[in-house]
Amino acid sequence: MKTNFLQLVNPDYPILDEERPQLLVPAPFTTSNILLDATVATELTNLIETLKIENDVIVTDGYRTKKNQQDLWDETIKERGITFTNKYVAKPSCSEHELGLAVDIGLKNTVNDPIKPTFSTGPIVARFLSNMADFGFILRYPKGKEAITHISYEPWHFRYVGTPHSQIMKQQDWVLEEYVAFLNATRGQVNEG
Repeated sequence: MKTNFLQLVNPDYPILDEERPQLLVPAPFTTSNILLDATVATELTNLIETLKIENDVIVTDGYRTKKNQQDLWDETIKERGITFTNKYVAKPSCSEHELGLAVDIGLKNTVNDPIKPTFSTGPIVARFLSNMADFGFILRYPKGKEAITHISYEPWHFRYVGTPHSQIMKQQDWVLEEYVAFLNATRGQVNEG
């Protein structure tokens, strides 16, 4: 099955079992057994090596099974409460981590919280943000878009959508929900005309 890099995943669009990835590869720049879609791993490697920040960043999370997502949901509720969990953890089948297309990044040589890694400010983060769209990545949950994504600002969570989609989304300041809505509306206009 071909990967749909623009697949929208959220409570309104949960992942179906047949949409789960079959082929994953080890994630780059990690000390854990983290997996990603092969294209995502390749482009992330290209981005980080091009920026020469391989000694400054670490991949803290990637693909999660449905069970991993359920366990994370349950543990976070127990440890941090439902309010925090609803802000930062997607319900099972509603996390794009379950597609292998999302990656969480932290700064190396710091303590990275498993839910909220350290990747929010500084020159390394700024360089990554400035260049990521050229490699197909978007900041999935930006500040000011919470009403659309229903997830709090997550400066560490990146999603691979591919180019030119990432570049268009950056230029228009759109999140994936807005871009998919635009594409669907455009297709409707093209089909009608």
